[in-house]
Amino acid sequence: MVTALIASLVLFGWTFDVDLLKRILPALVAMNPMTAVAFLLAAISLALSSDEKTDDATFSGASLACALLIVLIGSAKIVAILGGPDLRVDQWLFPAKLSVGFLRPNVMAPNTALNFFLVGNALFLIHSKKRQLSPLACIAALVCGFEALLALLGYAYGIRAFYGMQSFIPMALPTAVAFLAVAFGIMACQARRGFLAVITGKNAGGMMARRLLPAAILVPAVIGWLRLEGQRMGFFDTEMGVALYTVTNMLVFGSLVACNAYLLFKTDAARARADQQLLGAHDELEAAVHSNQLIMDNSRDVICTIDAMGRFVTVSAACETLWGYKSIELMGKPYIDLVHPDDREKTNRVAAEITAGSAASDFENRYIRKDGAVIDVMWSAYWSEADKTMFCVAHDITERTRVSNSLKTAEAEANRANHAKSEFLSRMSHELRTPMNAILGFAQLLELDELSEQQHDGVGHILRGGRHLLELINEVLDISRIEAGGLSLSLEPVAIGEAIRETLSLVQPLASAREVRLNPGPDCSLFVQADRQRLKQVLINLLSNAIKYNRLGGSVTLSSKRSAPACAFRSPTLESAFPRSDSISFSCRSKDWGQSKAPWKGRVWD
Repeated sequence: MVTALIASLVLFGWTFDVDLLKRILPALVAMNPMTAVAFLLAAISLALSSDEKTDDATFSGASLACALLIVLIGSAKIVAILGGPDLRVDQWLFPAKLSVGFLRPNVMAPNTALNFFLVGNALFLIHSKKRQLSPLACIAALVCGFEALLALLGYAYGIRAFYGMQSFIPMALPTAVAFLAVAFGIMACQARRGFLAVITGKNAGGMMARRLLPAAILVPAVIGWLRLEGQRMGFFDTEMGVALYTVTNMLVFGSLVACNAYLLFKTDAARARADQQLLGAHDELEAAVHSNQLIMDNSRDVICTIDAMGRFVTVSAACETLWGYKSIELMGKPYIDLVHPDDREKTNRVAAEITAGSAASDFENRYIRKDGAVIDVMWSAYWSEADKTMFCVAHDITERTRVSNSLKTAEAEANRANHAKSEFLSRMSHELRTPMNAILGFAQLLELDELSEQQHDGVGHILRGGRHLLELINEVLDISRIEAGGLSLSLEPVAIGEAIRETLSLVQPLASAREVRLNPGPDCSLFVQADRQRLKQVLINLLSNAIKYNRLGGSVTLSSKRSAPACAFRSPTLESAFPRSDSISFSCRSKDWGQSKAPWKGRVWD
């Protein structure tokens, strides 16, 4: 950028006669316009010589073309200086303006031509694929930079021999600055090659070189300029100037060396601390690895890692117990080879889901052991995208599967036996009801005849016993219906108070026979959604038990109230018929006897 800017300003100055842009100061030499063109070509070639662009054939070709033109310009001028054919290449632009104000035309200086020859060849060498040619490009750039620096010192010290020859136009000050910039640009392109890699490296040598090199160039130049100026002004003579120059350099460079030594000491101390921390971290890592290895070796479950190709990477020692293979036998082997052929399709499908990012747990499949036995295994697996590895834990569930299958078989047998029992009860209840109806029918006919008191009592016993037995048969039939899920409930709004009164009237004869007084309790105006007949049957059972186990002359009170749902047992039929909500609880209390509740505490109404 600096070179292109200087060249552009010089060409602008020659085009529009802006003397300040051509020479900076009126007393100095102006840059030749062809020199400015050569610098523009060098800037373009450098811009196209970056690592990203050298791989492109178009950019690389353009860069080499610019380098070739620079070599031709420098070579043509050198040939002319040495007495060969003079193409006057440095007078192609603005020839009429080159002689204005000068005894001879403003042509290219010899050291300028030599530098262009070196720069062009260095740009050629940058594109070379041979690493051994890289130092040559750096050497050419260093020679060019040395000549430019010498010219700058000549201008600073006022020594013409540093920037020109007596019989030639000297190198212009802008030309020296531009050459220095080009030399730095070429070396920057070679920063990772040759000896420059040492300077640009991140090691201690590179750090020291980057700190000392600027001082090694600038400090002597500044001190030398001060010494010359002081001597010219008469502040001291030559001997005193040399002594001051030497002592000052000693002090400055001694201080620089001391500072660098201190910085290197701090760097080494920091590196030592880092090494110590790294050693500690390494020990901790070794301990963690050892602990993990102990866990893997002593775990009863198989812990393993599988790569993206489905091959075992690491396997814990438990694999010998689970599959019969040693760890070394499974390393690099596809895990799918161990899977039972019937389970491979679903295993591959689950593995694809895990690789896509879904974690799998409790996945079960079958494996074939080394001895041919089939075992059941439950997996948990996780895919690490960073490591491209699947981490797996396998647990043997063969015994659990066997027990589970046995339980399922036993459950199926129990269900079949229960079904057979229910079917038997249903059939027997129907078969018992037919003769029982005949017995009750004949007993009722006998009751209509003129019987003696003893015969009448006997017929009454037959009727009561038959009716009781018929109720038992009906209850057995209801049990079989409940177990078969065939018992249907007819739900309707039921007034609690009315149901209690009807129930009390039905058990009144039994209470009168036992001389037990029935109390309906407080009048209840609540309604429930229930099966009226079965609700009354439950209440009859409550009252019958209370009357049966009461003392003669006792009393029974039946009351109801709203309560929160609380149920120790729920049948599937009742669960679907009655959702859990507010409940009505009944209490049957006998005086001097205690409290009697239904044997089943389930909620059968809401």
